[in-house]
Amino acid sequence: MRNSVLILSLVFFCQGCGDGLTRVPIQGLVKAQGNPLENATIQCTPKAGTDRIGALGMSDANGNFTVISSRQDASGIPPGKYGVRISKFVDEKGNAYATRRKAS
Repeated sequence: MRNSVLILSLVFFCQGCGDGLTRVPIQGLVKAQGNPLENATIQCTPKAGTDRIGALGMSDANGNFTVISSRQDASGIPPGKYGVRISKFVDEKGNAYATRRKAS
């Protein structure tokens, strides 16, 4: 599997949610080698000292993504320090595996 440089742009805005947690919406653009990265998984994992939940997102055909951090699809993530992992499953030839998307 080859390594790619991923560029992640995050836009933060303040907002509150129904479960009592304050969340900061995160949306951005994922690129690899200058091109939008489609069907990539974006995972935010709390770092030490951040006593909160993580968040997940998936990029669309244009590399755009937003993250959710609850089972109720609450947009955003509680403020804190997070590690970000971006991944995409590919076969030995570099072809992307098909992914399942949540039905609208």
